[in-house]
Amino acid sequence: MDNSVEMVELSVIIPTLNRASYLRRSLASIVDQTFPAERYEIIVVDNGSTDNTKEVVDELSGRSNTKFRYFYEPIPGLHNGRHRGAREAHADILVYGDDDTLADREWLEGIWESFTDSSVGIAGGKVLPEWEEEPPQWVLDFWVKNDIGRYLGYLSLIDLGDEKKFIPPGYTYGCNFAVRKKVLFECGGFHPDGMPQELIRFRGDGETALSLTISNSGYKILYNPKASVKHIIPKSRLSEDYFCTRFFNQGISDSFTEIRNECKVFTLFQRISELGARMDEVVTEINEVKSAISGSKNSAAPVRPEHPAKRLLAAFRDLRQDFRRKKLQKGLSSALSKSINPKVEFLEFYYRFSPDDFHRVVWDFLNENLLHKNIDQVIRGYVSPLNGVQEYISGKCFTKIKNTLNSGEFFSKKEQMAALFRMIAMMDKARKREFISQFTALLNSHLESEWALQVLEDNFFSGFVAEDVSSLKLRRKLMLAWRKGKEYHGEQVRIDEGLLRHVLRADYMSD
Repeated sequence: MDNSVEMVELSVIIPTLNRASYLRRSLASIVDQTFPAERYEIIVVDNGSTDNTKEVVDELSGRSNTKFRYFYEPIPGLHNGRHRGAREAHADILVYGDDDTLADREWLEGIWESFTDSSVGIAGGKVLPEWEEEPPQWVLDFWVKNDIGRYLGYLSLIDLGDEKKFIPPGYTYGCNFAVRKKVLFECGGFHPDGMPQELIRFRGDGETALSLTISNSGYKILYNPKASVKHIIPKSRLSEDYFCTRFFNQGISDSFTEIRNECKVFTLFQRISELGARMDEVVTEINEVKSAISGSKNSAAPVRPEHPAKRLLAAFRDLRQDFRRKKLQKGLSSALSKSINPKVEFLEFYYRFSPDDFHRVVWDFLNENLLHKNIDQVIRGYVSPLNGVQEYISGKCFTKIKNTLNSGEFFSKKEQMAALFRMIAMMDKARKREFISQFTALLNSHLESEWALQVLEDNFFSGFVAEDVSSLKLRRKLMLAWRKGKEYHGEQVRIDEGLLRHVLRADYMSD
């Protein structure tokens, strides 16, 4: 065997298709590494290009000390290119990149260091943007931040900080994805990914499913900021049309995942184990209930008849509470019919001693008289002076609005809805901010619904949205594209048995 092959410790695999200009920049960055050239190879897998891809590889190979290898893989699909590279690789560590990524100089050094820990199955690092054009704000709004870090998955961007750490599956993207070769083969390879649009129904969940399988097999996933790259984001990806296509394709991937999960076959042994475990839980619960009943019997105090004086006192309290309630109801009616302001002292006294009762009476009255011409007078007199009442009433308003929207009665109850919104507008800034935040979150979580579009198209109601209305309309558009992708894929699977077998395959490396 060639000694140079024996020394290769990393195989860098770059699948590509008709993007020679991007590929040139990507390969140039991979050649310019701090990791010794004799210790890694670059494998370019051409997945059916008709441009000058091979000439670019030959040119860079001719003026570099790094070993280049070129393979033509005619079967379409990114996973086919990745698997061809894995089968041809000489190293035990496979380092996957894309033809539009630019590697940091310490990229391969960081990858190599990550796999010195034998428990690591996957390693990756940052994927930061290299914008070809300044992105619009709506694109930047798609960055998501959580406890692990921040990411913009629809452009394969991720930044989990400047410290090495183990991470859960799903936070290592295919454009910066290193894996042990034996682990890749053991776990059945990448699921289908990156299909041409005419074959998009064959798309799957790519490296996401592979990462989960590897993690479930007991291997760790390491994030190493030293092993980082930049991802070139062209102008064409900064458009609504691109994002709609991306969401549609994501819907197909999610449908693929759901179908696999739904059709998962359990062995008889697994079923018996599950039932056995559940039976143990049931027995434990029964014993706990028995112990509680037994303990209650032993510790229960004898029940004694209540003293007559206590019953009389309780009746007096109920009578006084009923008097206050009727006085409050009379005051509310007076304010509604004659615009008479209530006495603040009475409100504060009643509210201090019976806040729950006060809340209920005021809300019931408001709810029954939402459309009365003097309802604003009641709100100013009985709601605005007391912060606790504002908090309760705004909560009830939001619940009523949410239930009305979810019931599909937006148009038929539009006047009542408007009255509830005007009620919120009369409250203090803190209550209004809280309501706007809740209402915006409600819209965001139901953007695919018909009522969301009705709200966004109405100037009065959309005026209560904290976010820019055009941004929410775009998110709705993308959500519908995602749903359409899911429905399309699910329908295709139902009518095509061959596609269903493709979805349910256990090993995608056997092609």
